[in-house]
Amino acid sequence: MCRQVGLNELCLTLFYLDQIIALGLQPAAASAAPLRSDYARKFAAALDQNEQVDQIFSDETITGTVDTAFTGTSSRLADQLRAVAKLIGGHQMIGKQRQIFFVGQGGYDTHKLQVGDHPRLMKDLAGSLTAFHDALVALGKFGNTITFTASDFGRTLVPNGDGTNHAWGGHALIMGDPTATPVAGGLQFQGGQMFGDYPNLILDTESAACMSSDNQGRWIPQVASSEYAGRLAQWFGVPDAALFGLFPELKNFHADVGAFNAMAALKFMDA
Repeated sequence: MCRQVGLNELCLTLFYLDQIIALGLQPAAASAAPLRSDYARKFAAALDQNEQVDQIFSDETITGTVDTAFTGTSSRLADQLRAVAKLIGGHQMIGKQRQIFFVGQGGYDTHKLQVGDHPRLMKDLAGSLTAFHDALVALGKFGNTITFTASDFGRTLVPNGDGTNHAWGGHALIMGDPTATPVAGGLQFQGGQMFGDYPNLILDTESAACMSSDNQGRWIPQVASSEYAGRLAQWFGVPDAALFGLFPELKNFHADVGAFNAMAALKFMDA
């Protein structure tokens, strides 16, 4: 039956899920109606995925190894990375050879209270990544895992009084094993270095040395998000011949893949 909860979409979802559970329907047999069939297919897929993930989370060796690495570390970010570490550790159990995971840490929209909030966020990030690193090392998976950060915008270099405002460019952190044998893409992680140009504090936009778009210190990015993603994709195994097709924006910055590969700021992965 359909539970009236005030949202038509949710009501519709519950209605079809009830029917699927009651009748044990498979996606192909659920109905000739496209919408009903699609809900049946997605629900059946969700059940299958739940069973696969449960195999990993029920494995005492994987769970014990990861939980030990995360002892004393708990936050929204840490809990996400703890789950990811378990899924990486058990990837062979579910037949997955290449996995991509997204986790998130909020709180960086620091229009106010930045002096107190930002150090707390950095401490959480550092502790969570350390525990994640330790878990992957214990699982023997650190050498073929790359962890990277990304944000949709940065912060102004000039404070607004109690914080900073929305800006453009920012920094990214990348974690990997520089001693590991290169994986699918043949690129090796280059750790312990800074790549790209560190922003100066020149705010005079009339100066040739200024790296900001205005006098509030909205730093102009030196590396495009598509360049960043493209280099990571190469490590993941995307061949050079397919790179510009997968990231068409790259043609705005590079004449060809050779020029892209020669970009110094992208040498955090190198052959």
